[in-house]
Amino acid sequence: MPTKGKRVLVVDDYESGRNTLGRLLRMMGHQVRLAEDGPSGLQAAAEFRPEVVLMGINIPGMSGLEVARRLL
Repeated sequence: MPTKGKRVLVVDDYESGRNTLGRLLRMMGHQVRLAEDGPSGLQAAAEFRPEVVLMGINIPGMSGLEVARRLL
């Protein structure tokens, strides 16, 4: 049974990994937004309202843990 894709935000400063993960998720039927640092991740989350966030811990601008705290 096909499932409805999720809105997924990927936040990571490693460009190749971020882009590869984004492509894979899109191939699986998800809507994806990509961000390269903490502040842009927060902005993308406010605009996109993701259901799932995949994020690095040691990202520029603010740590992934701080971003996660602000998203809660």
